[in-house]
Amino acid sequence: MRKDIGERLQQVRKELGWALRKMAKEADVSLSTWQRLESGDNAPSGETLLKFADLGLDPTWILTGRGNMRRIEAKAASLLDAELLGRVTEVICKVYNEENICILPIDLGRLAAQKYNEIYVASTDQDEQQAMLKLMIVQLRIKINQSIKASGHEEIMN
Repeated sequence: MRKDIGERLQQVRKELGWALRKMAKEADVSLSTWQRLESGDNAPSGETLLKFADLGLDPTWILTGRGNMRRIEAKAASLLDAELLGRVTEVICKVYNEENICILPIDLGRLAAQKYNEIYVASTDQDEQQAMLKLMIVQLRIKINQSIKASGHEEIMN
């Protein structure tokens, strides 16, 4: 069981892209303690599990593997990644402008929030987020073209 916990902790660290020292620091444990946790020699204490929760990780998933690695409510409560939200909004505006489609500010906000959440929940890795933004461009163009064909006019509601 501890081995499974250790493997999940290693998975968390790798997904975050953190070195052993950074992960130990963020979890507020010594480097040697973190290494023992990852190797499965030790199980995390209640205090350490609370630190994981503060980092947005689900302690139940860490201990059992059930559910999601990340706590959805923690992500929703965290501060926005302003850079990512800006890039999402910029991409949406660019695609709509290139297609000569006007998008109402309220619809832009809704669509940007939806796409931001999809990307943010899926990955915190900047390279992966960039790839998802490129995919989003293609998806938006497909959606716009399908909507134009279906409606016969250029006003697209999201």
